[in-house]
Amino acid sequence: MMDGLQSLQQWQTFMNSTPSAWLGFINAIQAVGGLITYPLQAYIADRFGRKMCLYLGLFFNVLGATLQTAATTQSMFIVARFFVSLILLCFLCWCLRQSPRHRFTPILKQRR
Repeated sequence: MMDGLQSLQQWQTFMNSTPSAWLGFINAIQAVGGLITYPLQAYIADRFGRKMCLYLGLFFNVLGATLQTAATTQSMFIVARFFVSLILLCFLCWCLRQSPRHRFTPILKQRR
């Protein structure tokens, strides 16, 4: 996404021709949000259930997309990208819910 944005004149005007190190930070903030999400997701799923994780993940995705669309400053754009990365709350819970582990339980019990 960032490569596509850099080709737009509106982006160059908005970001004031930012240096490549700053663009790297803007990209890396999503990874930071992902690292924070992993332990948080496990705690919320254990404490409140997987549905709460799904709802929180979707809430943060909508919040981040709205902030990113309406960003008027560079810091607002970066915070919005952080919130977009919290969608991992939603997808990790969905992946755990769709896990086929229960299908192999009878097979594992027979081998013992």
